[in-house]
Amino acid sequence: PSDARDEQTLATLIRALPLASGYATRINVFLPLAGATERAEIVVTGEEQIETPAGAFEAWRVNVNTESTASVAWVGKEAPYPLLKFQDDRSDVTFELTNFQPGE
Repeated sequence: PSDARDEQTLATLIRALPLASGYATRINVFLPLAGATERAEIVVTGEEQIETPAGAFEAWRVNVNTESTASVAWVGKEAPYPLLKFQDDRSDVTFELTNFQPGE
């Protein structure tokens, strides 16, 4: 589909969504290595206080599920909505924010 987003950009795309309690949407995702698309279901499942090497933040917990993977993203509730942590079950990798300097 012409509205598909590259799977590599999905974690950062989540930051631009209007996240709120109960928010849910579906996005077409392009898988470049497979040359295929699949639907990603994105659901805000709660609010959490999260600790990262960059500090403590109030965050939205966002489940990102596709046909082939289930991931969890934690996105800051305050602008600029930093991606604080991302767990990808496909690669069994967790990314965490290590440094954060808000703009002036």
